[in-house]
Amino acid sequence: MTTPRGFNAAWKLFPSQKEREGKMKMKFIFNLILALIFCSSEALAVPYTSPLDVLSIEVGDASTYKGTNQRGSYTLESKVTSIDQTTFPTTTYVFEVRQNGETDRGWYETAPGEIKLWGTQEVETGEFIRLSAGLVEFWYPMQVGDQRYSYATAESNLYPGIIVNTSLTADVLAKEPVILDFDTLEAFKVRYQFRFWGYGTDETDTYYQWVVPYLGVVKYQDAEELGKLTSFAIGGGTITEETDTDGDGLKDYQELIMYNTDRLYADTDDDGFSDGDEVNNHGTDPNDPNSHPSRALPWLLLLLLEE
Repeated sequence: MTTPRGFNAAWKLFPSQKEREGKMKMKFIFNLILALIFCSSEALAVPYTSPLDVLSIEVGDASTYKGTNQRGSYTLESKVTSIDQTTFPTTTYVFEVRQNGETDRGWYETAPGEIKLWGTQEVETGEFIRLSAGLVEFWYPMQVGDQRYSYATAESNLYPGIIVNTSLTADVLAKEPVILDFDTLEAFKVRYQFRFWGYGTDETDTYYQWVVPYLGVVKYQDAEELGKLTSFAIGGGTITEETDTDGDGLKDYQELIMYNTDRLYADTDDDGFSDGDEVNNHGTDPNDPNSHPSRALPWLLLLLLEE
């Protein structure tokens, strides 16, 4: 997520020309920040200590999304650049998202079991949107049928004193496969409804994100854009779509997401067969020492049996 990574929602606040002429009306422009969201071994109940905590975010995490919109194809890059302990009443992680030469920032909190958005900034204009409370964008564990609603007021540094209402409603609609360039992953399909109202305005934007443990958002869709994850670097940048740290034939992300095996130890259940060998060649359970390929009899025993 993860994003941004991503996450996920940024709002830019500005008065129109008519407002500058005296008409009090407030408008948000909706913009996507894809955050990187990670889910821990504790949440997934795996039998070893994972390097990632519940919904953790680390400096250096990054992702790349490619997709299409009304103007053609696009590439969006998201990265966690720093930890901020002063801007908000809680510690937040700063995401930077680059697309078409423009940069946006988002401030995210890792609350217990949740990821919350606290603020956004458009670097080009310097406009900074501060929320009075964090809006919940992700949580784990996630189940089909879940709903989360959160509310906050928002204020722009360019127009101090003008405060509007915001709310974010997230509904988990389904769990379904998403075909990516490097794999097909089971993802939670989540519908987000972002509402803003005040000063004569009451509007709701709806968009959809497909969320996978550890990787966060792997697919995004709204009325104008459709994008998919093409590359990632999580765990502070140490885990990518290509890495296989223990050399067992399973990618690190496959061990984390699909098989709940130890990405740092080739034979999770210590049955004498590597995790990759069990999964790829035999279809046995790499977490169960009693589930393994049949062992060939020693040649001396075979000779005695023949005699």
